[in-house]
Amino acid sequence: MCNIVPFIEAEWRWLSTTQAVGVELGRRLRASRIAYPLTQAQLAERAGVSQRTVANLEKGADVTVASLVSVLRALGLLSRMDLLVPTPETRPSDLLHERA
Repeated sequence: MCNIVPFIEAEWRWLSTTQAVGVELGRRLRASRIAYPLTQAQLAERAGVSQRTVANLEKGADVTVASLVSVLRALGLLSRMDLLVPTPETRPSDLLHERA
């Protein structure tokens, strides 16, 4: 898992602003929704959010973390969160602190 993190960082590095990252994330979510295939309204119903929230996500606009997680879950993408934020590995110094 650790070997993929530098690849992911390099892939997203060209997105220099928070807005650019949001737009790219929205583009990918839209592509996933269309591939499913679902309309925005259908995805919104599955995710328990409004159609406007789905549209805002796809445009890269600000939404709550809860809404993003709900949409990711509805698209079956939540299991990929480890790619975004990997589980930290245990460091030897952590084990020393546990023994103290």
